[in-house]
Amino acid sequence: MQSNCTSTAPATWAGLMDAKKFIKLLDCSRAHFYSLLKEGKLPQPALRQGPRFTRWRATDVQAYLADPAAWVTMNNKGAQAEEVTQ
Repeated sequence: MQSNCTSTAPATWAGLMDAKKFIKLLDCSRAHFYSLLKEGKLPQPALRQGPRFTRWRATDVQAYLADPAAWVTMNNKGAQAEEVTQ
């Protein structure tokens, strides 16, 4: 899944991003988004304040969008080792 979002200026990626914008960048359904999040295949939110205010670091989203498969491989090594030991 390649996106032209990675070629935007760094200032565009400063700050936090809400779920709606992240979902729009991924071009997937809300249900699929939360399924991927639960499976650890997306960056975890950087900020949660209550059940309805969740934000991701824009730089984390950019890193994911640049190469989703590599991001998942790099960020799930700890989860895979945990599964093996149980």
